[in-house]
Amino acid sequence: MVEEKAVDWPGVTVEIDPIRDYPTGSLTSNLVGFLGPIPASLEAELKAQGFVPNRDKIGYSGVETSLQDVLAGRNGLRVVQVDVAGQELRNLEPPIPELPE
Repeated sequence: MVEEKAVDWPGVTVEIDPIRDYPTGSLTSNLVGFLGPIPASLEAELKAQGFVPNRDKIGYSGVETSLQDVLAGRNGLRVVQVDVAGQELRNLEPPIPELPE
């Protein structure tokens, strides 16, 4: 909702930071696994799948790696009109949220 209103709210932006919370601490952290940056060796392959290097993260162990395809979802899309100064004026299409397929 905030991103949809960003054109009307100058100076307001949304930053996405994936965070994992392990309520049971080390008891389940090894099972759940962890995320990390896309390694250079997989960059071309994952970029073809829609991942964005230096932004998206992938699973490195546990459930995070075995269910990578399900947990990663898909990146959203936003088409906006900008002025000559690069300021966003309005959305040209409804934003597609980052939801799993």
